Amino acid sequence: MADENTDLRCYLTNAGIAAENNSIQLNRSLNVTEMVFGSGLLPDASDPREQTAMIKEEYAVPCALLFDGETPTLLVFKGDLPADVGGFYINEVGIRLEDGTIYGYARGKGDYKPTLEQGATDSVRYAVEMYSTNADNVVAKIDLSTVYVDWEDFEVRIAAHKAEEDPHTQYLTRADFLKHMLFKGMPMSAVGPDPDPDFWLPAGRVELLRTDYPTVFEIVSASAFFTDQATIDATPRAYAGHWGTGDGATTFTTDDWALMMNIKVAGGYGAAGSTKEDHIQNITGLINTSSGSGSSMASALFSADGAFYQDGVLDLPTFEKSSDTTARGRSQYARFDASRVARTSDITDTMGLFLDHYRVIPKGVFSYA
Repeated sequence: MADENTDLRCYLTNAGIAAENNSIQLNRSLNVTEMVFGSGLLPDASDPREQTAMIKEEYAVPCALLFDGETPTLLVFKGDLPADVGGFYINEVGIRLEDGTIYGYARGKGDYKPTLEQGATDSVRYAVEMYSTNADNVVAKIDLSTVYVDWEDFEVRIAAHKAEEDPHTQYLTRADFLKHMLFKGMPMSAVGPDPDPDFWLPAGRVELLRTDYPTVFEIVSASAFFTDQATIDATPRAYAGHWGTGDGATTFTTDDWALMMNIKVAGGYGAAGSTKEDHIQNITGLINTSSGSGSSMASALFSADGAFYQDGVLDLPTFEKSSDTTARGRSQYARFDASRVARTSDITDTMGLFLDHYRVIPKGVFSYA
């Protein structure tokens, strides 16, 4: 066992300092790989910083590395001696780099590590603290499947993870999702139960109490789409996508998502917010008549094309000619049918008869972080 006056601190070795300087010059990380246990005794008069190797190495384990947020120069190394390894006294502990350099060295307390046969039942975890001004350049290069975090470290890491503003940048946050939903609408079938009015509202412009929707108001009032109500009321089409200030004190209005959809559809034929005259496919046709050489109208020639077509001859009543002779007239006529040149149908489009549009606008105070 070590004497109570024995220096048990872990020192950055001279070889470790040289390795740090070399890594800085080459702009490379310093890779720690192992915690090494030995049974050799370093005399109290000897300087641990001079060690370049273990005096009597017994066993090496993968080394985990932790940083102290409050002390940036402090490095904490942890390693586990398995239950089935032992039969020696731990008189020295070293931290070894990937290239074999002893980066840190400390005297051990002289604890005996028993074997399974000698009654060992659990692995033993060792933690070694060491200071370095180049701590941010040190990394642990280990096989994670061989190192286990202890409960204390696990809680620290989980707490730090939860404290991050956005720990999972690959996922949509609740705030992003809610903001997205507040500025979108969706169709909902009219068949089935009515939507919950505390969560769903019709997609037209609706005036709401700010006290009923404090969180929603907080979000929309900070957006670029929050506009003076008088401006919106003066040109509702141009500001269909904007939320209104309401009465300026106790209320606010939702954007008019239903009108936005109407404008967007119109935008296929013109700019959003503008109007355009109705269009219909051009329909053409021709009726042609010419008189024959005879004195009777029956000899007249008649033709039709396009949307017009000939549909028979109609006998006219007898009439008196100026020569006092009697004759029967005949009239040819044409009918008009747009389907001959235009797309027509006997179906009337319902235009979403079975769908109503709603907005996700939750009532009350809630967290959206």
